[in-house]
Amino acid sequence: MNDSDRQLLLAVSGLLHYPEDDFFVQARSVEELCDLLSVVRACPLREFIRSARSKGLSRLREEPVAIFDMDSKCSLSLAWHRYGDDPRLGRALAGLNELYRDAGFEPVQGLLPDYLPLVLEFFSAAPDWARVVLLDGFGKELIGVYAALEARHPDSSYVSLFRPIVAVLGLVPDQCLPAKRLEQV
Repeated sequence: MNDSDRQLLLAVSGLLHYPEDDFFVQARSVEELCDLLSVVRACPLREFIRSARSKGLSRLREEPVAIFDMDSKCSLSLAWHRYGDDPRLGRALAGLNELYRDAGFEPVQGLLPDYLPLVLEFFSAAPDWARVVLLDGFGKELIGVYAALEARHPDSSYVSLFRPIVAVLGLVPDQCLPAKRLEQV
């Protein structure tokens, strides 16, 4: 993974977090990064920021709640998509925390380790072996969230943020998500 890909994942991570009061200040930093990226890579980020500005902060805050919190198929908690309420969920989260530590990172207090923005931050800085382990464990779930988002909320500007994630991580929906599961989305 090159530095440009790392910066892109970090920028997408920041945009996927719940929009705080300083969102548009952070968005300016992302736009500066876009000047350094290829047009293809920068376009989805610029598209998202343009949409965010047109909505304003109040409406912008409503969208991730409606999509990621209220629609469980679009939840940004990757392990939940695999385990649901099964007791194995706790073990999976503990395993992710252990992976973060083994790769030299301290898990963030107050956030579950499978929360996609946190996972993207990890991908942006982790060694290759740790990214491979995490993708092997939750690549299908990430593609599942993307597929659900496209199917259930096609007009959401958040769809544009998933395209660079999938491209940078080399995920292919048809290879990572069985057709039967796509139909269930």
